[in-house]
Amino acid sequence: MTSSSGSGGGGVVVCLTGTYMPRKEVTVRETVQATVIRPNQAIKLRARKECIDREGNARVTGEEWLVKKTGAYLPGAYEEVVDVVNAYVLTEKACRLTVLKVGCCALFYDFIHNQ
Repeated sequence: MTSSSGSGGGGVVVCLTGTYMPRKEVTVRETVQATVIRPNQAIKLRARKECIDREGNARVTGEEWLVKKTGAYLPGAYEEVVDVVNAYVLTEKACRLTVLKVGCCALFYDFIHNQ
């Protein structure tokens, strides 16, 4: 939702719960629905313009990142949902087969830096 007063195409974004009462000086550009993140899922987001995400990280235009916290996620004004990504569950047997096929000899760490 943006305010039509002012210049330069800037706008005001309002997050509401409940009933919205329209006014003549305001136009609704887009209504955004929350995306539900289930266990073993994440959503891929893209920054529409430079912004600060919910975690306090600075994002540049076009940058993409994952949100893994389960529950409903309502994207910010300058965020767009690109995709819902499902996790691949790896068993110990599958990991050993992958290492044997690739012929890897280096140590690998996950995103929490566990070996």
